[in-house]
Amino acid sequence: MSTGELRCKPGDVAIVSRCRNRSRIGMLVRIIGPHGSDDFDWDVEILGGPIRGRGIRSGCVGTHRRAAVFDWNLTPLPGQVHSDREGHWTAVRVDLQTP
Repeated sequence: MSTGELRCKPGDVAIVSRCRNRSRIGMLVRIIGPHGSDDFDWDVEILGGPIRGRGIRSGCVGTHRRAAVFDWNLTPLPGQVHSDREGHWTAVRVDLQTP
């Protein structure tokens, strides 16, 4: 997927909205940057603490604070403010109330 098609960008805070492991839905992550391979879109930091999962490279089960995800797994939170520097997150303001 090309960068022009991605909904998230480095520095965004996003919610996991689609995932085969349904226990991950609702988890908040911060986009660190591009994954660096065609296997995934993003490297993310898991907000709220580490989770148990299988390492991508090792395949071993362990506790992780970072993950590799597809853009379609995520919904960026609205109201995010970015600085002029690419990928530098400066503030987030989110209204979680529903109409």
